[in-house]
Amino acid sequence: MTLRKALDLYLKSLDEAELRAEIKKLYGKLPAVKDYYGLELLDDDAVLERYKKKLRQVYFMVESRLARGRSKEAHALIKSFKQIAVEPKDVAHLILYRVELMLDYQRRRRKGEMYFKSMTNSFREACEIIEREQLQDYFREWCGKLIEGARNISYDVPKTMRELHSAYIVE
Repeated sequence: MTLRKALDLYLKSLDEAELRAEIKKLYGKLPAVKDYYGLELLDDDAVLERYKKKLRQVYFMVESRLARGRSKEAHALIKSFKQIAVEPKDVAHLILYRVELMLDYQRRRRKGEMYFKSMTNSFREACEIIEREQLQDYFREWCGKLIEGARNISYDVPKTMRELHSAYIVE
């Protein structure tokens, strides 16, 4: 028996009150469940803003000091957010925010080719979400600003971002 089948059987065995108690228990124990319901039930951006703040700390410490700017840490934060995000728009927003932070970070501390590959991969991922969810009108201007911000970067970053923008965002 798979875990999914076992879970289904377990949930079917519970009455409504027991199901409510189970959800409340998970809500109290697991931050991911709390974040999920925060995104699902509340009409504010508190969870997204909290993730943006954590993402900013990957690249910038307090008092404008630079952090290490590790793509691995940023990727882990975005992966964690994807698990709880209700709206794909919020995921695209967080990924584009990461690209914005990466552009700002590289202006202060020059980075190498792998850093820029990570940046363009993030931009590609956001563009794919934007196209799939038909959010072009919502993100078009921001994507254009990011491309403009990348114009002085080498490693074909501006060209790649323009191509992605043309393929996914511009109609």
